[in-house]
Amino acid sequence: TTDLLFKYHIAKVTRDNPTLTASKVLADVIFKYGTSKQILTDNGTHLTAALVNSIVFM
Repeated sequence: TTDLLFKYHIAKVTRDNPTLTASKVLADVIFKYGTSKQILTDNGTHLTAALVNSIVFM
């Protein structure tokens, strides 16, 4: 993710890329930095799954 106000990026390297891993990374970022108004993605299937959407729209 990228903070558009301060222009810094947040990235995490993972061994695999299933929905559960993406959800855990996203939850970690939200818990550490707080929520954001917008998340930009490439619409990968792991980022459009119901589990990720449930975290984003809590």
